[in-house]
Amino acid sequence: MDQDLQGLPDGYASYLRLRRLGIADEEIARRLGVDVEVLPMMRRLAEEKLEALSPTSTLDPEDVVGDPEPDCLDGRVPDTQTRFEG
Repeated sequence: MDQDLQGLPDGYASYLRLRRLGIADEEIARRLGVDVEVLPMMRRLAEEKLEALSPTSTLDPEDVVGDPEPDCLDGRVPDTQTRFEG
């Protein structure tokens, strides 16, 4: 399931992984250590970067505007393995 996320910076891959698990925005924000208001931008950038990595894409991942890794993560790898109960 996460095979397609290889090549994405950790923060964006973690965001998409959590979304795929059906975790609520508030919990995603808590796990990533960001404000909920940041998530729409993270989603757009993550999806654009993922599209750019597709073998059929004409986009260059370096051309996708945005930080290579969200500054708010400060190099931390978010907790994407813990199951959310509730």
